[in-house]
Amino acid sequence: KRLSMAIEYLECNYKSNVSLQILAETACISKYYLIKLFKMVYGTTPYNYLLRKRIEHAKILLQQSNNSIAEISYQMGFNDTAAFSKKFKKSIGYSPTQFRKAQRNKFIYHF
Repeated sequence: KRLSMAIEYLECNYKSNVSLQILAETACISKYYLIKLFKMVYGTTPYNYLLRKRIEHAKILLQQSNNSIAEISYQMGFNDTAAFSKKFKKSIGYSPTQFRKAQRNKFIYHF
């Protein structure tokens, strides 16, 4: 139940600056216990869970919008476009620009 409170908070606030302290307070548990629960249930830390959520939403925006990479990075809660691009590439294997280009080419070739 407590972990579900933290997940719900992340689902609603993934675009915001989410701190571990606020997340733990939302779940009414300590930061250390929250990290332990996340690792047990999801196999990752709250930070990495949040990062994956942001990257997944950024992928959708890259596919479906014409917003700039900078706009998308800020929409996903990143304060630095370069940091967003680096984390995106580490997670996906492509830079945001490469990903967008590949997705658009894939869409064009299906017709």
